[in-house]
Amino acid sequence: MLAHPQDEQTAVTPWSVDGLQFGKFLNAIFDIWIREDIGDIGIQLFEQTLAAWCGLPPQVCVFAPVCGSAFAMEMNGDVYNCDHFVYPQYKLGNINDTPLRQMNNSAQNQQFGLDKSRTMAQECHTCPWQFACYGGCPKHRFLPSACGPMKQNYLCAGYQCFFSHTAPMMKAMKTLYVNNLSPAEIRSVFFK
Repeated sequence: MLAHPQDEQTAVTPWSVDGLQFGKFLNAIFDIWIREDIGDIGIQLFEQTLAAWCGLPPQVCVFAPVCGSAFAMEMNGDVYNCDHFVYPQYKLGNINDTPLRQMNNSAQNQQFGLDKSRTMAQECHTCPWQFACYGGCPKHRFLPSACGPMKQNYLCAGYQCFFSHTAPMMKAMKTLYVNNLSPAEIRSVFFK
């Protein structure tokens, strides 16, 4: 899925996993993790999904409502809005010339962050999983949308599959969390 974000001819390779296959893979791993490994092995996507269910702020930029907090810096000190957008138009400056705080607070970076929600496909605004996904990474938005000019995330079908599949366990773990119990207790509650 390495493609320029404004390339209208974006196509994935024949051997690429499609969104739904990605979701089914996540579900298979989740089903093992929830029974055998939660509390012992951390899987960022699963923990981030639970955080979203619990109303906690996203720790992963992909699922944040706003972008612009995960800079990429090249060896020469050039700083870009994001490691998925290391292209000339996303260069914020050079750490040798411009303080990082200034680049972070720049109008260019602020606009980049806000563009995540502004360029979200119309389907995302009514999706029941928006609270957990926020349209995913803009770099992955290159599928035509059925509802307008904004592009849909290539992984959307997979995210929907995953969020739907994990919803019952996420709700149960949220209940544990709000009652000051470890979400890992779900193993003893459901999988004795």
